[in-house]
Amino acid sequence: MNKKSAVSLSTNFIVILILAVVVLGLAVLLSYRLMGQSEQKRAELDQSFVSEAQRILAEGEKVAVYPRNIEIAGGKSSAIGIGILNSAGADKTFSINAVCNATISLAGAITDCNKPMVSFVKQDIALKNNEQKISPLVISINKNAGSGTYIINVEVKVISDTKAYDSLTHKVYVQVR
Repeated sequence: MNKKSAVSLSTNFIVILILAVVVLGLAVLLSYRLMGQSEQKRAELDQSFVSEAQRILAEGEKVAVYPRNIEIAGGKSSAIGIGILNSAGADKTFSINAVCNATISLAGAITDCNKPMVSFVKQDIALKNNEQKISPLVISINKNAGSGTYIINVEVKVISDTKAYDSLTHKVYVQVR
């Protein structure tokens, strides 16, 4: 190999290396900006959950579930806000239970929920008398879940009791794309 082709090859390599570093830098910058916007939207959404749940609890409800309708892609997770106001007269520990009740297909057929397709993170929350707390309930959809609407029953119970704290079963409708 002669010297001219060796210098040309080295120059081409350096130019390509510089271009690759610039492209990588731009990709990192773009990713950073998108993540920042995503975090900002998440914070706004979290504040929306808290504000709405606090409004519902201020109206005298013992349990607030917000939002009641969400959309999740298969293989993804989302959260709803569960607000609890302890008006039981004593310190209590509450349990948030969620069960998939039914599925409505895109054609409108109602079937039993395929339980492995939807999962939840069960939570226990200790509250002093007249204390309130808003907690997220994470709903995860299996990537093989069929499209349609999944109806989730959410109940808040005092751990030492078998019936729902506010005597209600709250329904959450999850649209799966």
